[in-house]
Formats: sequence, C-alpha cells, structure tokens
Amino acid sequence: SRRSRRPWIGRASLIALAGCLSWAVVWPAAAQDTCYRVVDLGTLGFTPNIDHIFGINNANQAVFTAEVGGKKHAMLYLPVDAFGLTAGVHDLHELAGAAIPGDESVAHDINAAGIAVGWGKIGGERHAFVWRLDLPVHQFIDLGTFATGVWSEAWAISDDSPDPWIVGKGEILGNCVCDDQGPQNHLLTRGFALELIDPPPFLTAAAELERDPGTLCENITAALDINNGPEPTAAGFQFFGGGTCTDAPPGTALNWPDPDPPAPRAGVALPLLPAGLGSVARGISNLEAFSGFAITSVPQSHAAYWDTVAGPIVDLGSLLAPGEQSWGWRINNNAPPGGVIQVVGNTGTLGEGLLWECAGNCDLVANWSFTDLNESIQHCSSTWIIRQAHDVNDNGWIIGVGNAPGQSHAILLTPLENCCDTDLNGDGTVGAADLLALLVAWGPCDPLPADCLADLDCDGSVGAADLLILLIDWGAVCNNGVLVGGGPVPRNVQDCIDRFCCDEEDLPAFEHCICLVDPECDITP
Repeated sequence: SRRSRRPWIGRASLIALAGCLSWAVVWPAAAQDTCYRVVDLGTLGFTPNIDHIFGINNANQAVFTAEVGGKKHAMLYLPVDAFGLTAGVHDLHELAGAAIPGDESVAHDINAAGIAVGWGKIGGERHAFVWRLDLPVHQFIDLGTFATGVWSEAWAISDDSPDPWIVGKGEILGNCVCDDQGPQNHLLTRGFALELIDPPPFLTAAAELERDPGTLCENITAALDINNGPEPTAAGFQFFGGGTCTDAPPGTALNWPDPDPPAPRAGVALPLLPAGLGSVARGISNLEAFSGFAITSVPQSHAAYWDTVAGPIVDLGSLLAPGEQSWGWRINNNAPPGGVIQVVGNTGTLGEGLLWECAGNCDLVANWSFTDLNESIQHCSSTWIIRQAHDVNDNGWIIGVGNAPGQSHAILLTPLENCCDTDLNGDGTVGAADLLALLVAWGPCDPLPADCLADLDCDGSVGAADLLILLIDWGAVCNNGVLVGGGPVPRNVQDCIDRFCCDEEDLPAFEHCICLVDPECDITP
C-alpha cells in the first residue's frame, strides 16, 4: 500500500535519511493502490461494538448511530440533497418524532430507495423500526415484536422494489425437549424475515428463521443481511447457550433461501474451516457470496468468504500475521471478471479497519489481497486511525469507525483515482483543470471539512495557501501515486522523497531538495 504523505520533522532524522541515501539505499516504490479520503460524519459519543453496524447504499447514502444528549440516535448522511432533505447529516431519531416515544434509536442499513432500518425504543424496549424516507410524506413504522417476547431489531433491508425484505432478530418464548433435560420453556433469540408491503406489516407476520425447525433446541439465531431477487436469501448465524441441550453442535453460519412466512424456515449451514469450531455470516451479495468470520481450531477468529451456499470457505484471516485475529463484515455485489469483490472488516473491536479484495478465482486464497485502510488514506486524513469497516457499496465507498484524538467518529472512506494531492481532477497531471477545481472550491469546506480535495494544507478551507501549493506542483505528472516534476519549491521532506525516489542518479537532486525545506541541513548541494 502507498506511503502516507506526512511531514518529515526532526533534524536528526533528516541527517540519517540523507546518510542512508548517500549509501544508495533504494526506497520501495509506492504501489498503485486506491487512495481514500476520510469524510467525518461526526463524533459517536460511545465506542461501537458488534451491535452497532453502520450501512451504506449505492447512492452513497449512509446510516449510523451517534449519542445525542447521552442517548443513542439513528443518523443519516446524504452526499447530495434527497428525500426533501439537504446534503449532510440528519438525526433520524428526531425526524421520526413522536413515532419513537422512547429516547433511543439505532440505524443499521439503508436500501437504494432510501428506506432505513434499525430499532427504536418503544415502551422502554427495542422494537424493529423503519424510516420510509422514499415516500413524499415520510413514514415511520414500528414493526413490533413476535407474539411472545418483548424486543426486536431490524438489521438489513434489500433493494427489491416496491416491496423490499427486512431481516433481523427478536425475542420469543421457546418450548423444546432435550433428551437429557426434558421439556424446557425459556426465552430465545430468533432471526426473522419480513416483506415490507402496504399496509405495513408487523413482526407477528414474519417468517421465523431457525436452524432445523422442530429438531433442535437452539438458543439463538439471527439474520444480519439479505440480498435482492425474486427469491431473496438471508444470511446470519445460529449458536447455543444456557438452558439448551448439552450435546448441541457449535454455532454455524447459516443462510435462509426464500424466507417466506408463515411456516418457520430451516437454515442451511455454510461450510466450516477444516477442524474449525464455528462461523458467522454477516454479509451476502446479490450473487449469493457470503462474508463473515470463522473460528479456527486454535481457537481464533478469522475473516472468511464463501463463494456460494455450498462453499468452499476461504480463510481471509490467513493473509494477516500469524496469531492475528480478524472479523469480516459486509460484502459488495461485484464479481470477476470485470469486477472486484470487496469484503470489509477489522482486526478487533479497537483494531484496524481492513479491506479484502479479489479480482480472479476467489475460491483460492492466493487470489485475495488485504489492505490496512490506515495505509491508504489521503494526506489530510493522516491524523485518523481507521478502527472498523462495516459496509462497502458497489462504488467502493466504505462506512465505519475512525478515531480522531480521543474520540470515536462515524466516517466514510471515499475512493480516489490517485493519491497525488494536487492532481485534483485525477487526469494524471497538475494544470489548468486542477486550478479551476481549486477556484470553484474556494472558501470554507462545508458542511464536512474532510470532504474537500482542494484543501491541500488541511486547514478546513480553500485559500491562498492551497493555491500556492498547487502552483508549486504545476506541470507535475502523477506517476503511480507519486508526483514527478513540477515546481522547484518542495513543501517538506516527504515531497523530496516522492519526487526524487529512488534511483541513485537522483541523489543530487534529492539532496538539493532536502536543503530547500531545511536550511539547517548539513548536506552540500
């Protein structure tokens, strides 16, 4: 992945670098990786866990959750005006008003039409909830709960039109018989699938998504994603807990084809790793490829990919350092040839956001690569730490969690065609088109300061300092993510590395460049 463009500071480090280059040490060339700009959606106020996944659709509209006045509120991001709302961040909880009489809500997903799903607190309990922004007059729907049990959560919605499918999980009262324990009545968590028709349905009409109806005393099933199509497929998991049969098998990733009510639907297990202990499916594409994670025999969590219901399973975690754990979240709808499959995830709850990609035969782990997203962010984003990546759309936009100093933020990672800062229009050169783009962007970067490519000095606005930086690079060519040529005045030592790395014949020019940015340099040009 590419080197981040960070200012080089410290005279001792400068002398050491110059000394190394005088010995003709060759620096590695920057890879032609996608570069990402960080768009700050605002502080979260809490550290999200696996119960707070964020979602994005192919219109680059996104949902997330943030604390407002100490309470969780479902939030919406719009890149442009839509649904009668202006571009920027909106509080979905406040938008719903009296439809959520409680004081909390969480949003997990948004479909192509602009229908968001999650949960709202109704009567002190979580209820699966829908924000219908697609209608001229917005509707807000409490889906209720199963006939038994007091809570429910919606986790994903398909793009099917006009009647999309919603999946999630809810509480029910179970009644099952275990050979060694006899009859048991206890509360279970059960996945559900529900078609959003008119008039609005309630969870009592939903399909219960089980493992093997009537044969197992399972404690928990949950549906976390659903794809499109005449027979949609839901993805999730099942595992066992207290109050169940002692000889129950381990938890397994499941999918539920065509989850129509009213009868409970049996899930189909996805393959495990060899000698693996369990798995969870968190995402499904329209081509019925799955993403999630698997438990190895160690045990450790490894991000995983299944190309179909029958597998095979690909251990994406094996691409990381030995012993490092990873978790996969959602997957895009692309496929080779001609497309790149992308799976997003992270190395831990407070680890690093990761992206796995495949453009060939994705049954083979050798055809996959992974990127630490922290190594692929644009220069103004270098102060961020990308912690989690939750969802990726077919445009390559990623939503997740990043840390600015001391705080967790909801963030978008928007892909750039190249990582040359002053090549604003991405045509490979710095010239008149980039100057025009800078002048059009002149002034404060509102409403999202990070969403401003022309802010070259990263101060939150486009002005004279940014113009000077662009003119210094005038005429430069963007070669493999690095500016070559351009004006004679560098901004910092990293500029010198980018312009004159890495051949030995470039050493004199490199040393001269060093002395331009540091008058205390002890190199004689």
